[in-house]
Formats: sequence, C-alpha cells, structure tokens
Amino acid sequence: MPARPQLIRPDDDAIAAAMSRALTALALVIVALGDGEHTVNFVAERTDDTVVRGQADLSIGTDPVRLTVLDETDYAVLRTLLVFALEGSTVRVPS
Repeated sequence: MPARPQLIRPDDDAIAAAMSRALTALALVIVALGDGEHTVNFVAERTDDTVVRGQADLSIGTDPVRLTVLDETDYAVLRTLLVFALEGSTVRVPS
C-alpha cells in the first residue's frame, strides 16, 4: 500500500449533488453575513494529507439585494473546495 493514497475522482452524480448543497450553503452564509464587506475563508484537509485553502471577498447588500464578488477566481476556488468537501471522498472529516 502506498504511503500516500491516490485521490480517486468522484462520479458525476456525487459532484452534482455536492454542487447543489454547496450553492445552498453559500446562499445561507451570505444571508447570515448580512450587509457589508466580508471575507469568507475555507480550509480543508485532503485524504492525501494536503491542506487546501480558499478565500473570497464579498460585498453584500439587502436593499436592494446584491452580491458583488470582488475576485471571480477566488470565489470559484472557494466554491470548488466547498463542493469537494461536501462530496466527501477527497477530504478528511475532523475527528
């Protein structure tokens, strides 16, 4: 058995389900944060012991409703990490 297990790509259905949960989770976080400028951070440990991080700066308003992502690439990385964390096959769950 190798010292570091290889990551196995999850199937498309699992990724799609995790993407749906990630978008719901992000929407709830955005509502909970409320108006203002916010930095959202995410850290996960992969099953190969690699620690991955994402960070996105958001500007949120509720009258009228608006969300401004200050860097689309940062937000895409954060969203992708959340999807794979919620899918679960490539990250460790803290014990």
